[in-house]
Amino acid sequence: MPYVMTAKVTNDTLGRLVLGLVPKLENVLDKAAHDVEGRAKALVPVDTGATKNSITVSGNGLERRIGPSTEYAPSLEFGTVRMAARPFLTPAIEQVGPGFARAVGQLFG
Repeated sequence: MPYVMTAKVTNDTLGRLVLGLVPKLENVLDKAAHDVEGRAKALVPVDTGATKNSITVSGNGLERRIGPSTEYAPSLEFGTVRMAARPFLTPAIEQVGPGFARAVGQLFG
């Protein structure tokens, strides 16, 4: 269940100014996505390692998808009626988010 990090650019005047920043935004987004991937891999509960090994980053432009591909990953993240949640992706995003926001702010500051 991948999470999507996205930055939108419109065609208005501000959008045209921002277009010059797109390559820099892509770099910031790419770094944040890989930071989330690394933190999630450090936090995920490991039995066989399948979920840990399936956590990847994909996407291009101003969109990145980060997440595991194992069928049971949502059960680990959110729990079930029989199993408590053992979140790993949400905490990773929460840990990386403030640095991502600062980095984007510096591009516009």
